[in-house]
Amino acid sequence: MALLHAYLTITVVADQVVSGLSLNILSLGLSVFIFRAFYGLAGQAVQAPGFDPYSIPVLSRIPVIGPILFQQQPLVYVGLLLVPITYFILFRTTFGQQVTAVGEDPRAADSMGVDVIRVRYASVLIGGATAGLAGVFLSLGELHSFSELMVGGRGYIAIAVVMFGRWNPVGALLAALLFGFANSLQLYLQAFSITTLPPQVLNSLPYVVTLLAVVSGFGKGFIPSALCVPYRRGD
Repeated sequence: MALLHAYLTITVVADQVVSGLSLNILSLGLSVFIFRAFYGLAGQAVQAPGFDPYSIPVLSRIPVIGPILFQQQPLVYVGLLLVPITYFILFRTTFGQQVTAVGEDPRAADSMGVDVIRVRYASVLIGGATAGLAGVFLSLGELHSFSELMVGGRGYIAIAVVMFGRWNPVGALLAALLFGFANSLQLYLQAFSITTLPPQVLNSLPYVVTLLAVVSGFGKGFIPSALCVPYRRGD
């Protein structure tokens, strides 16, 4: 899907937002179609083996932080490791500097000999791969099953996380923890009946936080200048 999106937006120079929304809708229908083709119209989600939590010795015994960070599924550790790796690649390598240059001014980068098309393809494919890992975590790491609409708009929250984190891997991690806290809070309030608010209101709490984060414009000044702008060499 990432390769198709890259082809449409980079090679065909289609509108990135339109392509993204179209592929999102296509993926939603296609995943349900494939699932029903294999398992039929089952009334309940099909359970599947997945990733079990793994406790890291010593670190998992740290009060408060230990159980939160070091008693998780392996993909959580992969996600945490990707933060310093991504930071190093973006800010300490030639490829990372090329990504930044292409995101800010692709024409200037092209004039300096940077292959804009290659860098954009690589960036979209890497982003698609990490999004795929997120889906694997949700289905096999968290729920051990698949059901329709299981993502529940978390992909759009991920976009808000990047914006709120000011396009910085460390900032994105902190923003993700904030949104994760909002999601856990609504589950906690419902489980212990702490409030009399309807569950629909509590379920919307993470999305309200997302909306407030986007409206606040906290990361607006850090938006890459060429974001969602098609590039045609020679124009």
